[in-house]
Amino acid sequence: MSVRSFVRRIVHPAPLDATRSIASAVADARTAHAGLPFCPTHEGDLLFQLASRPSVRRCLEIGFATGSTALYMLEGISGKADGEVTSIDFRQSDFDYLGQRIVTASRHASRHRLIEGNTNTVLPDLYKGGFTCDLAFLDGWKVFDHLMLDVYFAARMLTEDGFIVFDDARMRSTRKVISILERYYRFVEIDYSQYETWKHRIWFGLSQGMRDWRRPYRAFSKPSGFESLPAITTFDYWRTF
Repeated sequence: MSVRSFVRRIVHPAPLDATRSIASAVADARTAHAGLPFCPTHEGDLLFQLASRPSVRRCLEIGFATGSTALYMLEGISGKADGEVTSIDFRQSDFDYLGQRIVTASRHASRHRLIEGNTNTVLPDLYKGGFTCDLAFLDGWKVFDHLMLDVYFAARMLTEDGFIVFDDARMRSTRKVISILERYYRFVEIDYSQYETWKHRIWFGLSQGMRDWRRPYRAFSKPSGFESLPAITTFDYWRTF
């Protein structure tokens, strides 16, 4: 065994006790459906912990795929009477409806809603219909314009102090969108020390390459007074920057 492999075994983040059964189910599904995307344990645990916060009841997920991320959020809101997760998937048939089958077979099926379609039409309809959420997980199309459209609507449907989480945060298009979210929308990145251990940081470096210690996901909270921000209310807000 190489030194790298040995270190990877030592620092591999173990699942939380509360999500151990989900991690096991996801691992089994990953083995049975090799090549399909499934949520890594450390990312799933972050989603679970955010969904478990008392203020989070309604979750929005863009990019349902195999249903693994939805399972973590569903577990997080499971103790809340009105907790639910709404997932948007472009074409669940691309995954032979695996995600839908996995969630339907879970104990959380009644708390989940799947909407098939492109977010460029689904999100405006949800927004016009008054939909709101406390946690939004974005894992859809990663080209800049489409991701920015997702953020545009998700940020407005998110409740005050709600959370928005990005997958594939190392990608250039995602980093550009995040810079807009921070600079113009004044979203604040969460304190990861509440959710991660030192093992996570080493694991990120070993997984991506020792030169890249950036986490593969990033999470932000919505500021109070969002609707009164210059970028929202003033057409020439850019003059202040």
